[in-house]
Amino acid sequence: MKRKWTLITAMTLAVVMVISFPLIGCGSEKDVTTLDVSLEGDPPDLDLSCYTATLTLWATSPINGFLVDYDQELNIVPGIAESYNFPDEKTFKFTLREGVFFHNGREVTADDVKFSVDRILDPATGSPMRIKFEAVNSVEVIDKYNGIFHLKYSYAPLLDKLTRLPIVAKETVSTLKTAPIGCGPFKFKEWKKDQRIELVKFDKYWQKGYPKVDRIVFHPLSEYNSARSAFLAKDLDILLWTKNTDVPSMEKIKDVKVVGQLNLGFYYVMANFNKPPFDNLKVRQAIKYALKRKPMLDSALGGYGDTACIPIDKKSVYYDASFEYKEDIEKAKQLLKEAGFPDGFESEIIAPQTPVEGPLGEIVQSQLKDIGINLKLTKLEVPTYIDMVWARKDFFLMVCGDTAAGDPDQLLYGYFKTDGPNNLGSYSNSKVDELLLKGRSTYDIAQRKSAYTEAIKIIQDEVPIIYLVQEMRFATVQNYVKDFVYKPDLTYDFTKVTK
Repeated sequence: MKRKWTLITAMTLAVVMVISFPLIGCGSEKDVTTLDVSLEGDPPDLDLSCYTATLTLWATSPINGFLVDYDQELNIVPGIAESYNFPDEKTFKFTLREGVFFHNGREVTADDVKFSVDRILDPATGSPMRIKFEAVNSVEVIDKYNGIFHLKYSYAPLLDKLTRLPIVAKETVSTLKTAPIGCGPFKFKEWKKDQRIELVKFDKYWQKGYPKVDRIVFHPLSEYNSARSAFLAKDLDILLWTKNTDVPSMEKIKDVKVVGQLNLGFYYVMANFNKPPFDNLKVRQAIKYALKRKPMLDSALGGYGDTACIPIDKKSVYYDASFEYKEDIEKAKQLLKEAGFPDGFESEIIAPQTPVEGPLGEIVQSQLKDIGINLKLTKLEVPTYIDMVWARKDFFLMVCGDTAAGDPDQLLYGYFKTDGPNNLGSYSNSKVDELLLKGRSTYDIAQRKSAYTEAIKIIQDEVPIIYLVQEMRFATVQNYVKDFVYKPDLTYDFTKVTK
C-alpha cells in the first residue's frame, strides 16, 4: 500500500495556496556556491532503500551512489560500478571503481553491495524494493571490488532496478532515515523539518572536479504559490516542479529558463473484469475507441505531454508504431450494440481527487456519453481511493496514473501478469503471462521486443486498461544556473551544476 501511495502522489501537483514565504537567505550573490531548490514538501524520511516516495528520491539522490544509472536518453550507464556483465542467464558480475568513498571516509567495497541487497531482501527491513529484487538468490563477494549476483532465474530488468538501489554502509544504517550517509557527490549536513535539507559538497567524490557547487539546500514548500513567489524573488535558484499552467508565463520572463522533460508517467482507465458489464470484451473495446486523447492532453495537462496508447515511451527501443490506433465513435457504437447495449448503459467510475486524475475522470465521463454510457463519477481523497482500489478492488472503472523507468517490465508485468501486484481488475491471459515472462527472462533486446510486442497486441485487443496520456514535467531555473539535468525517470542530476 505504501508503494501505491508513492506512485499516485508522484503524479499529483501541489495545492495552490498563498501564504507568506519565510526568508531563505541562501540565494544571495554573496553565496554563489549554494544552490537553493524547492521541494513540494518534507520527505517522510531519507532512507531511499526503505521509502521510495518521490520526495525522498529527490532529496537523497545527490547523497547516494548506485551501481548503474540512467542517462538523459534512458540508456543504462556505469555508476560506481566500473564494469558489469551477464556471463550467463543466472549470473550478474560487477566490478567497482577503485577510490569510491562513503561520506564517513571508508572506501566502498563489494561487501557493501552485498549488504545493501541483503538488507532490502530481509523481510524484517520492510523495504518496498524487496519485490523488485525477488529474482536475486544471493550476492557473492569475490574480492574487494568484484562480486556476483546469483539469480534464481533469468532477469533482464535487474539493471533497471539497480538504478534505484543505493549502496549503503552497514555501520550507518541506524541513522539513514534522518541523517543518511552515502557515496554520492553531496554529503548530508542537516535536516530541519519543514524548513530545509542541507547537503554539502563531498570533496572525495569519485568523479574528479565534481560537484561544482558547494551546497544544495532543499526548501520544503507544499504551497505552490509560495515556492513560485520565492523563485521569482530569486530566493530560489530552481523551482523543481513548475505547474504546466505556469509554463507560458514563465517562458516570457527573460531572466529564467524553463526545462521540460517528457517523463515516464502514464495515466490510464482500468476496467474491473469482475464487475459487469466490464467483463464483456466488446464493451471494453467500445470504450477504447470512444475515448479521445488529445482533448484530455489539452485539458488535464495543458497540452504539455503526449497521447499514449501503451505505457512505453515512443523513443524507447521497445516501442512499435503498430501500437497506435485512432478513435472511432461509429465503431465504438457498433461494438456497444454487438455487446447487447444498443442504447448504452449506466455505471460508475472513480478517480483520486488530484489535479490530473480528477479532471481526466470528468473528461472520460463526458466523452463516453457520446456512445450512451452514462457514468457516475466519484472523486475520492487519495487515502480513501487507495483503500477502495488496492485493498478492496471495489470499482467498475477507475482512473489513475503510474510512473515507470526505462525498462518496460515494470508497467507490463505488474499490471498484466495474472498475479501481478497491480493487476487490480483481475485480467488473466496465459499467453500474455508466457510472453511477459519471456520478456523479462531474456537479455537479447530484439527477443525482448518481440515478446513485448506480441503481448501488447493481445492486451490492446482485450482492453484491461486504456492508456490516455503521458505527462511532461517542468522545472524552472534562473538563467545563471548552468548544466542542470532533468532526466525522464523523474530524477535530477546536480553533479555538474554551476551558478
